[in-house]
Amino acid sequence: MALDGLIILRLTHLHFRKKVHRREMTDALTNTTSDVQRQNLPRYRRFWIVCVVGFLILLAMIPIGLQQYGNWRAQRSKDFARSCRANRQSMDWEKLASISDQWRAWDKKSAEAILFRAEAAQGLRDFRLAADILNEVPHKHPKRLGALIERSSLLFGPANRPLEGVKTCQQVLEIEPRAFAAHQRLIFFYALTLQQDELLRQIYKAIELGSEPIDAYVYLVLADVLSFQNGFEVTNRWLADDISQEMFLVSRTIHAWKDLSLVQPTDQETKEKMELAEKLLREYLDRFRTNVSLLAFFLNLAVTNGEVAEAERLLSYFPDNATADSRYWRFKGWIHAAKDEVDEAEAAYKESLNVYPLSWTVRHELADVLRRQKNFQQVSKMQELALLGKDLRRELLEMPDARSVTKATLTRIRDYSQLCGDDFVAGALTRRLQTFSEKNKTLN
Repeated sequence: MALDGLIILRLTHLHFRKKVHRREMTDALTNTTSDVQRQNLPRYRRFWIVCVVGFLILLAMIPIGLQQYGNWRAQRSKDFARSCRANRQSMDWEKLASISDQWRAWDKKSAEAILFRAEAAQGLRDFRLAADILNEVPHKHPKRLGALIERSSLLFGPANRPLEGVKTCQQVLEIEPRAFAAHQRLIFFYALTLQQDELLRQIYKAIELGSEPIDAYVYLVLADVLSFQNGFEVTNRWLADDISQEMFLVSRTIHAWKDLSLVQPTDQETKEKMELAEKLLREYLDRFRTNVSLLAFFLNLAVTNGEVAEAERLLSYFPDNATADSRYWRFKGWIHAAKDEVDEAEAAYKESLNVYPLSWTVRHELADVLRRQKNFQQVSKMQELALLGKDLRRELLEMPDARSVTKATLTRIRDYSQLCGDDFVAGALTRRLQTFSEKNKTLN
């Protein structure tokens, strides 16, 4: 028993010593870890401080770097510009094209590089390329307007893409509604292609904005008898861009017929050419049944020949939106008058004058209707205006071109407009005449 007790006591003592040893080891490890952490804490702080300071230095350097980069880009642009100007001065168009292409490749948004490249293309006689390049000037860039105006000049001229020229002029007017060159080119285009409704709309819009060219007033008086010495030549050139284009096919052939009709004396060859032109126009009418210029041409022939049934047939082809065209109401009035429907004829003629007050032809025909109605007071007034308009038109048609109009003739247009009740045109022309320059032929 004593031995057993001694053994138990010894084991208990050993177990107690192990527990104490383990506790001492744990404490020692804990103390060691704390010491290491305390020793490493300043090192982590130094690391983060270095990171923060480095970041702040980087932030401070960014503006300086950007400024240096900006200065470098500006200097390179200046170098490109200097080289381009030198080659333009020496008229080395190929070198100018090469350098400006390098500039554009390096800076795709540089309007100056684009303009130099377009100038090089013109120097190399590649006008279509020049027109395309000018369209690359960024939309919000201040030079966009000038580039589009130059583009429209090329498209109506040597690039010979007039329909794109029309769209470009419309883009110009979206940016600057008072752009004189755009109004002038659109008015000339609509006049030459015999689009009376578009012509009148453009002229009145230009007048409203105070941006009408001097020849606008000539076209205004001649709107329903448009005739040009170079009409065939220009529309024939425009047709070369698209030989299937209805607008140019029709206007070119009508101009040819009108030119032949003015030849005096009329020989057999001229008659045959006129017959050929009329045959072509009839073929076009079969293809383009609702073309208003064609319908107006053949309706004029029907009226001249007194063909009421033919006039009724042709009038039925007018598209619905063409009822806003003064010629529709004029021909409708003539048909009613030919059938002795004088009240309907009077209403139609007056509607025509509401759309286009300056037509001496409508006033002449309306005077005849008023005479049949025994409204003699109105007959005298209407016939007097018709004679004034006829005489004015004769004078305008005898001018070499629309821009040859004199101040005296413009004054007559103003007076005639006022007598016809077009106070808008008369008022605008009164103001314009005050600054008219006979020498420069401008309305300032």
